[in-house]
Amino acid sequence: QLNEEIYDLTITGLRKMLHDEVSEFFKNMDGEDHEEYRAELEEIQTLISEQNRVELEAGFWANGEIEFLTVSETAYVLNALQEAGYTTTESSVSRSIYAINDLGNEIRISDHERPAFEVNGSYEKHEYENQIIVAGNEINSNLLIKNGFSELEENLKYYLG
Repeated sequence: QLNEEIYDLTITGLRKMLHDEVSEFFKNMDGEDHEEYRAELEEIQTLISEQNRVELEAGFWANGEIEFLTVSETAYVLNALQEAGYTTTESSVSRSIYAINDLGNEIRISDHERPAFEVNGSYEKHEYENQIIVAGNEINSNLLIKNGFSELEENLKYYLG
């Protein structure tokens, strides 16, 4: 994980995205001597290429301004809901998850509202009776519990994807 985004180092495309994100971070460091951090940037890029999450997480990078964290499979909200016995469906095009709560209601869990769709030349909003919209990628289990997922453990941080 870097900046609330999760990158699976075993997937080439996600490694490329992480390489780009790290390069952009170092490029945007205000007032910093970029030469001073060149070796550090190269080391991070090598560790990403080698898929060495242990060393990435252990490093103290850019004076602590950049941090890598390992996220377990159980920290994904989809997996946590499934392990707790809830029926879930995952969107194939976004981070949205649809899950049936304790009351039998479908709850949409996402980081965005669904875009409007066209009907006879006008745009209609998608209407959901029950949805949880979070800013970013993180969701606290207490919010899920409040929305009818009582089988989850309290005070845990989950990730949409």
